[in-house]
Amino acid sequence: VGDVVNTAQRLESLDSSGHDFESQPCRILIGSTTRDLVEGDFEIVEKGEFQVKGKSQSVVAYQVLGHLGDRDGVGRKTSRKAAPTQGEAST
Repeated sequence: VGDVVNTAQRLESLDSSGHDFESQPCRILIGSTTRDLVEGDFEIVEKGEFQVKGKSQSVVAYQVLGHLGDRDGVGRKTSRKAAPTQGEAST
């Protein structure tokens, strides 16, 4: 399967929330490489450093809280208007 997929599965297993989609519908855990790629576009919080099977060094896990474009200036989620479909005029 490969190292990336195995590491992703092991990061997912660190999620201790019990997959309670009512209280927290979006729980995405990522590693440092992905964090470096999406930082600035997403709100990310470090969850800690973990030793995972198959890795000689510990892995830092980060949780993605949401897209920064989905929040207004004071941190509240905003509703997004769907993009117009072909043939519709944008307003």
